Amino acid sequence: YSFVRNGVTFIVLDGCYDSDMRHYSRCTPWYDSNIPPHEVAWLKAELDRAEGKVVVFCHQRLDVKAWERHAVRNAAEIRALMEASGKVLAVFTGHEHQLEIATAETGAVQFVCESNQKDAQRIDGSMTSRPRRL
Repeated sequence: YSFVRNGVTFIVLDGCYDSDMRHYSRCTPWYDSNIPPHEVAWLKAELDRAEGKVVVFCHQRLDVKAWERHAVRNAAEIRALMEASGKVLAVFTGHEHQLEIATAETGAVQFVCESNQKDAQRIDGSMTSRPRRL
């Protein structure tokens, strides 16, 4: 789904589809995450329609290689759409319980993998994340 607030479009993606493009069931391995073709087409249309900047949310990671266990298998396709739009400010994901910040090679999109504070913050209050380039 998507919504607009103060001129910013927020898009929420559902990566809970297995490699056969069936929505997750109780027996689906958590590491078999995909965004199905109909949702990819919808994302492109939403990006085209957005008049201002865009922020994207997805539980599974979109900033790591497809073979990594926490990744959406077709993440490269999704990243390419977001970067080509020139509208995406940031992508917030989770799934890995580790705070990490990455920037797309083009510098166009900032990826943030959210975590709980216990995982992300040291006792002295400093953050454990290190920015990286995709």
